[in-house]
Amino acid sequence: GALIAIWMYYGFEACGDVAEEVPNPGRTIPKAIRRTIYVGGAAGTFICLSLVLAVSNFGAVISGKQVDPVGNVLSAAFGTVGSKIVIGVILISFLSCTMSLQAAASRMAYSFARDKMIMGHGLLSRFSERAHIPPYAVGLAVVVPAAIIVLSLASANATAKIISFAALGIYVAFQMVVFAALRARIKGWKPAGAWKLGAWAYPVNIVAFVYGVAAMVDMLWPRSPGTPFIDNYIVLVSTLIVLGVGLLYMVAARPYMQGEQPYSDAIENKGGLRSAPAGAIVAEGSYATAAAQGAGAPMTAAQGATITQLADRIPGGPAPGEAADRQPGQLTGDETGEERAAGF
Repeated sequence: GALIAIWMYYGFEACGDVAEEVPNPGRTIPKAIRRTIYVGGAAGTFICLSLVLAVSNFGAVISGKQVDPVGNVLSAAFGTVGSKIVIGVILISFLSCTMSLQAAASRMAYSFARDKMIMGHGLLSRFSERAHIPPYAVGLAVVVPAAIIVLSLASANATAKIISFAALGIYVAFQMVVFAALRARIKGWKPAGAWKLGAWAYPVNIVAFVYGVAAMVDMLWPRSPGTPFIDNYIVLVSTLIVLGVGLLYMVAARPYMQGEQPYSDAIENKGGLRSAPAGAIVAEGSYATAAAQGAGAPMTAAQGATITQLADRIPGGPAPGEAADRQPGQLTGDETGEERAAGF
């Protein structure tokens, strides 16, 4: 049961990767994440349990005599032609998932590059007005996975290691956010977003952190003590290399000092919530910092001017003349300042 949860109940983070593409993301993205977990997790668990329960000879599967238990189950249930049709449907779903993941990865790479937070940001932040995509970010999301697949052909067990490394990487990223949120709550942070956990915040945060750490330990635990070191610990070694390179880049290039994105109520100091630096907009857009003006304060003229300037630089945003005609803080349509700023 624990392994099913580890491998089946993730992927919902892709909803957050494309948050800038949807209206009112503060309300829409949490809803999309929950629905992804409910529907995707339930469907995946149902399929896994169905395949497991349909296996007729567990001994042959465990011993390795039955090398393709899924194929045998499908053939027994649907026949030769029917099983091929089912496999075709599965391949189409895999292709769809791959395309969606590439879209999410390229969008995330473009967002980080646009804010000068990653290596190669000058190239990855370029946007094609003709194709309406960030071509180099999309290329990165295609070329790197393809190269890994080609290199994996040199090892018989590479697929399992790649899948484990990918899953572990996602869990490491999850726990960075979960731990940061837990630490911030302990220090007195109160989320200002539209969607809140309320009294469930601490229990959910703690359980999520404990479960995530336990899942990572489970994925890293050596399953075959008698095999060579690299076979048991390649996933751990690869993860440490990636984390080490990221840490060195963070220390050397200090990318966190380059961006102009908000941090608003997520960072505290002795004087209360730290105010945003010049040129930055406050998280949730229409609110100044709680320390300066209190929760729910309206957007200031300076913040509105910053939003207008950012809008002029974003592909697909209002034309420069249109932005110039607006007064600082003035928005178009029915959107609120919170919704507009969150879209950036």
